[in-house]
Amino acid sequence: MVVFTGAHLHEGGISNTLRDDTTGTNLCKSVVEYEHPDEFMHIMLINACVLHEKVIAGHSYKLTTKYDNAQPWQAVMGINLTYVWWGTQ
Repeated sequence: MVVFTGAHLHEGGISNTLRDDTTGTNLCKSVVEYEHPDEFMHIMLINACVLHEKVIAGHSYKLTTKYDNAQPWQAVMGINLTYVWWGTQ
């Protein structure tokens, strides 16, 4: 069971979306909040998701990261830290 997932992005980041690509189900969309929303600088918060979703063998999971493309951003990436519990409930 996936019990929690949270994103890590750099300045310029907009969101991370974790998806079960086999079923087309979005599991979590983490959105970045900025101190000055029009500047994409000084990240204040990136929301996380508490989940209760089965991880199914053979399914493909995909993480999509969005960045502002009004300017080039260097040394950026997007990752999710996802916690899985070995159980059935």
